[in-house]
Amino acid sequence: MTNIETIRALLVTEAQTTETLQCLRERNATTDADRQALDAAIDASHKLRAQLRNVYRTLSIQSQASLF
Repeated sequence: MTNIETIRALLVTEAQTTETLQCLRERNATTDADRQALDAAIDASHKLRAQLRNVYRTLSIQSQASLF
């Protein structure tokens, strides 16, 4: 598996994780503490997604540049 494929797989996993966290927040968060903890986890997941996308873009650019 190449680095780009690994990042792509991580992006899919992150999206699934965020979706799960959002469902948990909507359905199971019964206290403010629960909601705050899940909100923090969702925010961290979004930050991870942004970092993964940046790495993906960088690797894609490097891969394309190596073709020339």
